[in-house]
Amino acid sequence: MTAGRGGIDRISQRFRKLAAERRCGLAAFVTAGEPAPEAAVALWLQLARAGADILEIGLPAEAWLDGPAIQAAHRRARARGIDAARTLAAVAEFRRHDATTPIVLMGYGETLRACGADMLAADAAAAGADAMLFVSAAPQELAALDRAARANDLALIRVAFGEDEAKWREEIEGARGFVYVPAATGGTGGADPTVDTAVRRLARLRQLTPLPLLAGFGVRTPETFAALAPHADAIAVGTAFAREIEAGLDAAGEPAAALAGRVCALARRLAAAGLRRG
Repeated sequence: MTAGRGGIDRISQRFRKLAAERRCGLAAFVTAGEPAPEAAVALWLQLARAGADILEIGLPAEAWLDGPAIQAAHRRARARGIDAARTLAAVAEFRRHDATTPIVLMGYGETLRACGADMLAADAAAAGADAMLFVSAAPQELAALDRAARANDLALIRVAFGEDEAKWREEIEGARGFVYVPAATGGTGGADPTVDTAVRRLARLRQLTPLPLLAGFGVRTPETFAALAPHADAIAVGTAFAREIEAGLDAAGEPAAALAGRVCALARRLAAAGLRRG
C-alpha cells in the first residue's frame, strides 16, 4: 500500500471527513515502543480500526511535563532502546499498511536537540508522519523546526496555553494542520478538566483561527469526551490508554494476550462518545 500524499493533506482530509460525518475525532496518544517494540505497530493499526482518527506517537524522553502514567510509558520505552530512529522506522512500517490515518509525533526539546530540526523533519516526512508537536523547546529551536517542517510539508502544531488572547494570537500565527487546546491546566494525568472552562476556551479560539481545534490534557473518560465533543473538532486521550497498556503487562513487563483488546475497547467507547446528534 502506498501512502500517497501526506502531511497537511492527510490531516485536512481527516478533518473534512470528521465534519462530513458529524463526529468529533479521537486522537489516541501512545508512547512509541508500547506495549513492546515488536507489538507497537500492530497496536497502532488496531487502534485506527477501532476508532482512532489520529495517532499521536510519543518520542521517548524524560517527559517531565506529563503525568505518572505517561512518564512510566516513556521509561519503559527508553529501557527497551526506543529512540527517534526506531520510532520513525515503526511509522514507516505503519504507513505500509495504513495510508490515511494522520500521525502526529509528540516530543520534547531534548529529542529535537539530539536529532536537529532539519534531519528530524526530513526523516519524519520520509517515514510518513504528518505533523509534530514539541514542548520544552526554546523559541529559536521551534522556529527552526517550523521552517524545516514547512519545507517537508509537515505541520508544526501550535498549542494555545493559558487564557491570554494576545499570547494565543502570537502562538497560532501561521499555524498549520490544527491548533492544540489544553482542556485542563497542568500536566497530563492531572486534574480533570472543568468542562465549562474548556468550552469557553474553545469558543474564544474559534474566533481567532479557521483551523480545526483539538482539545487535550485531562480527558480520560467517555463522559468527559462526550461533554467536549460538540465544541472540539477532535479530542486527544493519552493517560487512559497508557493506564490500559500498563494494566495489560505481565509481571515480566510483556504484553498479555488481552492487552490489545482492552485498549481497542477503550478506543471504541471514546469514539462512540464523539458522535454528534441532531
